[in-house]
Amino acid sequence: MYNFNISKIYSLSDSVNKIRQLINADQNNFLSYHNSDYKKLVKYYKKITLNENCIQILTDEIAIPYLVNKKSCSKFNIMELLHPKKMQLQFIDELKLKRPKVILYRSEKFTFGNGESLKLVNKYIEENYTFHSKIDYWTFVKIIK
Repeated sequence: MYNFNISKIYSLSDSVNKIRQLINADQNNFLSYHNSDYKKLVKYYKKITLNENCIQILTDEIAIPYLVNKKSCSKFNIMELLHPKKMQLQFIDELKLKRPKVILYRSEKFTFGNGESLKLVNKYIEENYTFHSKIDYWTFVKIIK
């Protein structure tokens, strides 16, 4: 009557176990030796935002706030979703409110979007931030006081 495949059940169980391991992984296990660049980035970003309550990224590397162990300064963490003018203006309002001192502005390692097409956001950043530092593949900007 019921037609089910026992191998699919084991496959599902394996998948659930792998997801559980990923969720419970500490950062050193999550960032394996293949991601040593990201380990360096996370350590550096933690250092330069030590006294900050939140961080902001303009790259699409959305795990970075989690890995730095800080909340995002805005509700926007995937820049490619900010194309409508209305959403860019909301993002800018949140930046004005939270005033993150240092923003991860560009990534040469993960170049999916980097917010390059966000004209309003980039104009705001260019007018209110200046170069802070570059570490390997990542460029940071700092707020102009």
